[in-house]
Amino acid sequence: MAFKIDFHVHTKYSFDSVNKPSAIIKKAKQLGLDAVVVLDHETVKGGQETAKLDSDDVLIIPSVEIYTDIGDIIGLFVDREIEAREYHEVIDEIHNQGGLVMLPHPFYKHKFPDDLWDMVDLIEINNSRAVPDWNVKAAELAVKHNIPAVSGSDGHFSWEIGNAITIFEDTPSSQEKLTEMILNGNRTHQLKYSSPIGIILGQTLKYWRRPDKIIERLKKLAGMDINKR
Repeated sequence: MAFKIDFHVHTKYSFDSVNKPSAIIKKAKQLGLDAVVVLDHETVKGGQETAKLDSDDVLIIPSVEIYTDIGDIIGLFVDREIEAREYHEVIDEIHNQGGLVMLPHPFYKHKFPDDLWDMVDLIEINNSRAVPDWNVKAAELAVKHNIPAVSGSDGHFSWEIGNAITIFEDTPSSQEKLTEMILNGNRTHQLKYSSPIGIILGQTLKYWRRPDKIIERLKKLAGMDINKR
């Protein structure tokens, strides 16, 4: 029996998302998903809150997305806040929690230091909000470095959830079996690209909730070197 996972869904605890934890579970049930990786920018709050709800047949995998000096890094099976922001230290913290390290949308604001590939457990090859060419290159990257591939919607709104999923052949009986399946199980992928409307709304939310981002953007447009996110 197939096991379907959306590996990348945000909640209201991300500055560019409005998903309520209960809405994520409701949508996942409607779509027939078996598991959802729930994460937010710089915090585990969304994953923790969603995992506490009565999700019946939908498994919630609490996770986090951290912006590091080489770009975003996702930690799966993480339920304590990640304090570091330097990529070596972030990866160490994730692994120390027994988590898996996933490289999301690798061709969006990422750098690839040589030692990265020995530390990354998964590469997101399908992101429904990414440019198609980025997903093609991400798939090539996973093959080149022999790293397991996964797909995630990067859903910031409920209608985006399930747009990109990974389908495994087996159904795991425990978290240990789930981890083993994610790393080594046979899989296929489904991808439907998100509407530009969701991306525009996400950016609008970001600038509304984080006015510092407007100043940052204006400085970039003026040709100033801004390094912080």
